[in-house]
Amino acid sequence: MDEDDLDLLLFDQLVLEPQQAVTIEAEPLVLNSEGDIRLVATATSQLLRFLTVGCEEGNVKVYNISPSLTTPDNVNTTAVYKLNENGKGLSVLSTLVKFAKKGNAYVEGAIPYVLAVCACSKDAKVKQDALNHVGVICNRPRMILEFVAYCEEISKNISRTSGWGRGRKRAVQKWYSNKRSYEVAFAVTSCSTVNHWSHKDVLRLCHLNPANSLCLKILCMYIARGYQATENAFRDEIAKSDEADAIKLMELLGVIRKLKNSTVAADSCALIEKHNLTWGHIPCKLRNNAEVWKCLIPKLGMAALIRNLPRFHHIGVLVNGNIWTKQILQRLFNDDSIEQSELHPYSFLLHHYIYAKGESARKEMKWIPDPLISQALDAAFYTAIPNVKATNKRICITLDASKSMKAHI
Repeated sequence: MDEDDLDLLLFDQLVLEPQQAVTIEAEPLVLNSEGDIRLVATATSQLLRFLTVGCEEGNVKVYNISPSLTTPDNVNTTAVYKLNENGKGLSVLSTLVKFAKKGNAYVEGAIPYVLAVCACSKDAKVKQDALNHVGVICNRPRMILEFVAYCEEISKNISRTSGWGRGRKRAVQKWYSNKRSYEVAFAVTSCSTVNHWSHKDVLRLCHLNPANSLCLKILCMYIARGYQATENAFRDEIAKSDEADAIKLMELLGVIRKLKNSTVAADSCALIEKHNLTWGHIPCKLRNNAEVWKCLIPKLGMAALIRNLPRFHHIGVLVNGNIWTKQILQRLFNDDSIEQSELHPYSFLLHHYIYAKGESARKEMKWIPDPLISQALDAAFYTAIPNVKATNKRICITLDASKSMKAHI
């Protein structure tokens, strides 16, 4: 039996009699630095660890908000690379699609990284399948930029080239061209740069050809040269055109420009409410403005809401049980809101711990925790427990009490 198929040992039909010797086929055993026996994690279990918590090792370091992604210097040592080399790349992609659709990955950057490793695989079938899934897996604005950045890094690591072949160019082109231009523009303007990569860099490398699509021409011009150049180039063509999508697209880009140039909070709030903009569209100069955040609170998802609770106190949004405090309490005590968020109970536990401390890790922000919000976060933790779907499998939990566990972490 293959080691990678032995990740879970099921004991449903195992009945032990007193002093009965039972031989169970398990993962290989080795000696650790202290001379104690330990199990060797298989490549499959390491991949699942990486997708879930962003690290292949057994130790997960939790920083201020969430575990950080730990990408190895040498891709050849990663579990996903080993699985690809052993002919299991398609199985990896199948797992990746499930993680992307169900949102099981706690560290989002892990998904684009694994996809990038598969897209740089030596197996032509795995590589093509990975590139075909770029549009499905990279379903958030920042993920396409992370994917491109990791592909560049991994290609240079493996083949000493940037790796921008026709397959990768087509896959990235489809991410921009296979969706409605308005949706792409909304995503592009909400997340313009990730890891020093911008959409302008990506278009320059993938050589996207707008062809006969007016909306795509407008979008490409906007990404490459900005709003003013786009308006000057397409003003007359849009006026003569009957394309409602093109008019709507230019209206959105004009609103984003007004928001970026806005210095009055009331004007910004009016634009946010009218056009249903997200916090990603907010320029840096307004991201600590209390009035802007008051406008955004009803639009925030549960994860963003609990993550920003310290900020709300620090900038004066939540004061003396005001209406915004009541809104947040109402959402945290609402069972349906917790269920629809599909957040893991650990998220509520972690943010409750951070909120209760009253200061950020670097002491940049300080706040006085509201007892009612602390109580709501505690209640949300228990309410969110059903969000963890039952595996319907019996799980054996073991505790390592060897000398190696005395090491300082």
